[in-house]
Amino acid sequence: MEEIVRKPKQPVQGFVTVELFDKYGDKIQTVKSHNMITQAAKDHMIWDMKEDFFRGCPGTLPGEPSYCLNNIILTSSTATPQDIPLQETGSVIGWADKSTYSGSDIYRGTINTVESYATNDKVHWVFDWPTHAANGTFQTIIWGNRGAHDINQIDASYIQYPAFDFGAYYLTIINKDYWVTYFNEGKIRQYDSNFALLASYNSPASSPQGITHGNNYLWVSCGDNKIFKMDISNMSVISSYSSPATVPRGLTWYNNKLYVVCGDNKIYGLNPETGAVVHSFTSPMENTADIAFDNDGNIWTANGSYNINRYNLNNGNLLNSLRGPYSYSLGLFSMENNELIFLYPMGSRSYLIKVKYLNIGARTLLPQPVTKTSTNTMKVQYDFIFED
Repeated sequence: MEEIVRKPKQPVQGFVTVELFDKYGDKIQTVKSHNMITQAAKDHMIWDMKEDFFRGCPGTLPGEPSYCLNNIILTSSTATPQDIPLQETGSVIGWADKSTYSGSDIYRGTINTVESYATNDKVHWVFDWPTHAANGTFQTIIWGNRGAHDINQIDASYIQYPAFDFGAYYLTIINKDYWVTYFNEGKIRQYDSNFALLASYNSPASSPQGITHGNNYLWVSCGDNKIFKMDISNMSVISSYSSPATVPRGLTWYNNKLYVVCGDNKIYGLNPETGAVVHSFTSPMENTADIAFDNDGNIWTANGSYNINRYNLNNGNLLNSLRGPYSYSLGLFSMENNELIFLYPMGSRSYLIKVKYLNIGARTLLPQPVTKTSTNTMKVQYDFIFED
C-alpha cells in the first residue's frame, strides 16, 4: 500500500482578490492570488498563545514580537515572495490602514466597514480606493507596517550593539574583524568579532572616511581628496591617486572594481590600480554619503540621515526604502548573506546596527500586474483563513 504523506497545515492562509472598476462602476478586471505568511507574523501568533497561558497561569511573559499587519500596501515589486530578512518591497503605489478615510491623499484608500467581517475561521478585509488614489501599476500586495515619514518606507526591526568608540562612521569587515575610520581623530581602528579593540593606526592622511577591502588590500578615502591603497599586514601606503571628484566619501569593492561616492553625488567605478574612471552615474539618493553592493549587484545608499535605500542599477528602480532607527546612519556594509549593517554614533559609543527583518506579516505576488488610472475605482478583498 502506498504511504500517504500529509503536509503540515499552516496556522493561517491568505487569499486576495483585486477588482478594478471603470467610471461607470462596471467591473473591468479581477485578479486573484494566494499569499505567503512570514515567520514574523507566525511568531506573533505563537506569542499570543503564550500570552494567553501566562495570563491564566501567572508567570514571566516573553517579549512581544513586532505585530506586522497594520497596513495593506500595494507596491511595484515583481519579486517572488520570500520569507527573508531583506525582501524586496518596491515602490509604493497605494496603501490603507484599518481606519476609514475620505481625504485627498493620492495613495491612501479606506477600509470598507460594510463589506468587511470576521467569523470563527476567517477575517475578510475589504479596502476601496477612489479615482484619485493608488494610480499606477502594482503587482505585489503586502501586509506590513508602513513608515510614517516616506511613502516608500517599510518599518524594520533592528539589533544594535554598542560596538566601537564614539566617532566611528565608516567600516568594512575583513576575516570577521571590523575596520573602522575615525574622521575627527585621523585614525583607523581594528576590532575583533566581539568588538574588542585589536589595534589603532594613523590614517594615511587627515579626515579618513570611506574604507573597504578588495584584492587583499585596504582602500581608504581621505580629506585630501585622495584614495589610498594600503598593505593590511603593516598598514603602509602602497600607492594613492586623486579622487575623481572632490570630497570622496563611502568606498566599496564589487566585481573587481573600486566604487566611491563623492561630493557631487556621483558614484564612480574605478580601475583600482590606476584610479581611472571606468563608469559613473548620479546616485539615485540625494546627498549620498555611503554605498554598498548586495550579492545581486544592487546598490545600497545612505545619506547621513535616517534614509537607507536599495536600487536596481540596471533600471534605477527602487527595491527597498528603510528608515533607520537613528539619524546620521553611515558605514553601510552588505554581508555575504545579504544582511545589512551600518553605524550610528550615539552618546559615548558608535553603535553597530543590523537589520533584523522588515516588519512584513504577509505578501502576495499577483499573477499579472494591475494598472489603475484616474478613471478607475478599485476594491481589494483580503481573506485570512484559519485552518482547523
